[in-house]
Amino acid sequence: MKEKDDIRYKALSYLIKKLNCKFLGDFASGGEIMKNFLPKNIKYKSFDYPRFNLEKSFLIQEEIDCAISQEVIEHLRNPRIFLHSLNKSLKNKTKLILTIPNSSFIKYRLQFLLGKNPDTFMGPSVEISLFGKSYYKLSKKEKLSSDFMLHVRSYNFKEIKKMLELENFEVLKRFKLKYNGLKGFLLKMLPLNFSGYHFILAELKK
Repeated sequence: MKEKDDIRYKALSYLIKKLNCKFLGDFASGGEIMKNFLPKNIKYKSFDYPRFNLEKSFLIQEEIDCAISQEVIEHLRNPRIFLHSLNKSLKNKTKLILTIPNSSFIKYRLQFLLGKNPDTFMGPSVEISLFGKSYYKLSKKEKLSSDFMLHVRSYNFKEIKKMLELENFEVLKRFKLKYNGLKGFLLKMLPLNFSGYHFILAELKK
């Protein structure tokens, strides 16, 4: 597991425990990894995308008190459908934790100036998905992985906040991921709007 993934899972686990979540609904790809970072007394269910289709309207009949969406929004053609479905499925005051790459990250701005398209805008599989071997030569598993890993687009905080508000989610707090060493020192100096990830705690207000 990469350092950024390990740090993100630990930060999410800490927040989930601090919120005293009893039943966590995890809307992510490979969401079962999160389970390894949680205490045994938290009821956990993974609504794993793409097996659980988050691009179509859905309704979940479960008493989830905390929902988590890790690196999902950037893969969806219309994240409003996903957020609206959560609104319909979850009870009032349910907490929603979102993590998503930040299109305003200073590194990405510099890459644009240098004529490079940042990976976060298209996803880690962009070379395989768009410029790799012919699509029909890929196995079914390779196609699924390629399709899912490709990003539709990334967002700045203003856009994320607006989408959340339209679906009755209030942003309660934004966090920074804490890295070690020189990287951690440099990232700590950056304003939240320039950090690499959005790490957002919101609450449903029906």
